[in-house]
Amino acid sequence: ASSGSLTLSATGATVFSGNARLKCTGAGALSVRNSGDTADGSLTALDVVQTNNKRVTTQFDVSSSTTLANITGLSATVVAGATYAFEAVLYTTSDVAAGIKAGIGGTATATSIIYDGVAIRSAVTKSRATALGTAVAAVTAETVALVTIKGTITVNAGGTLTVQFAQNASNVANSSVLVGSTFILNRIS
Repeated sequence: ASSGSLTLSATGATVFSGNARLKCTGAGALSVRNSGDTADGSLTALDVVQTNNKRVTTQFDVSSSTTLANITGLSATVVAGATYAFEAVLYTTSDVAAGIKAGIGGTATATSIIYDGVAIRSAVTKSRATALGTAVAAVTAETVALVTIKGTITVNAGGTLTVQFAQNASNVANSSVLVGSTFILNRIS
């Protein structure tokens, strides 16, 4: 680690700095103990920035399906009671007859969720969802679209939060999410 920075990468890793000891206790949690303290202090989730950055490394193709499917590589674990802000950027291609649509799903459940999807193509299409698994940014008659999904979720039951994708109209030709598409998830409370 360079001066002024600290990286912990494994459960049980302990780093000494001056009189303080930081210990990674698992799942992104840290404990802190100063010299002479008899018990560990705790850092809350807000004391430690928790960011998940995900990226598509293999093109994700869908054909003959209008059912939202999880995009490989664009999934992150979320915990019960926490609130997260998220943004997905999807570079897409499709046959003009098939089009595309996207959404946010996963195994987690939401106390509340809101997200907007914007598809930029020869025109702009915008839509909003307030439930997991709801399609946004649905377009056809286009071969290239940039889709951005931004939103927040307060998690009821922990699990995964995943970016999803499908064709807007079923067609044998592929609709695709291209390599380099991203999903960024930040815990905000």
